[in-house]
Amino acid sequence: MALIIASGQRHGTNYIMTLIGKLNEFDVLGEMFHNGGPYFIASDDSMFWRRRFELLACVLMNSLHALCQDERDLLKSYIQTLDKDKMLTFLSSFSHRKPDLYKSALHFLCRNLEPAIKIFPEHIHGATSLSGYISPNDKVLFLYRDPLDAYISFKKLELTKQPQNYNTSSVQIQFVEDEFEAYYKGMKKYYKTVRFTCQSMKIDFTEVFYEDLTSLPGEGALMILKEQLSSLYEIENLVMMKENSLPEYKRQDFSSRPDKVLNPKELLDLSYEYPYEFIDKD
Repeated sequence: MALIIASGQRHGTNYIMTLIGKLNEFDVLGEMFHNGGPYFIASDDSMFWRRRFELLACVLMNSLHALCQDERDLLKSYIQTLDKDKMLTFLSSFSHRKPDLYKSALHFLCRNLEPAIKIFPEHIHGATSLSGYISPNDKVLFLYRDPLDAYISFKKLELTKQPQNYNTSSVQIQFVEDEFEAYYKGMKKYYKTVRFTCQSMKIDFTEVFYEDLTSLPGEGALMILKEQLSSLYEIENLVMMKENSLPEYKRQDFSSRPDKVLNPKELLDLSYEYPYEFIDKD
């Protein structure tokens, strides 16, 4: 069983994962299906790479009967020689070829805690179903953000190359309506695909909105999350780790929407649905 965070880039996933990491029941991992290899949330570079090699060892131990002898030999050699590039290529390929086996290795890595992982649209390569990526015993948390704000934030990231701890208020982008429309439709299609997978496999899911979490940062955001996860897992009260301060939400952009773009008139007649139309409570 795993907690799947179904969302996109610039949707506040690092913040929500940090909050989840304050709960005793979960081991926060990160983008485990990243196309460049597993991308862990880690406090420093040494921990980042250590967890990758630990995962590699777990894949080896949990998948011996599913791998051919050549694959087993390659895995052993990667661990012995610390060949990072080849290791990442193998893990990326293996995660998409055999997602069920890969996820069993994640469970072994987490030592009986619930692994929390992100799945973004670019991780699934346009798949029409996430069977394998999402398993019947998993739980799914949808994290939504206004697509226009997420799009602008992503375009600013492309300009600054600074994902965190950088004030982008003075940065302006060129708004391209066709590009935004494609982004919006892509996100909506992705969410619809994940919801279809959940409904067809009878997987429980819940929904959280970026705007709610960031309007009540710290204790308020954690309470929202605890309430949603307690209901999802049917646990009366999730336990917060002791002697741990709450993560601070660090806002990067304090500018108004018109000030975020070089051509604000293009935003005047812009029309799109948010919350998304398919979000229902059936």
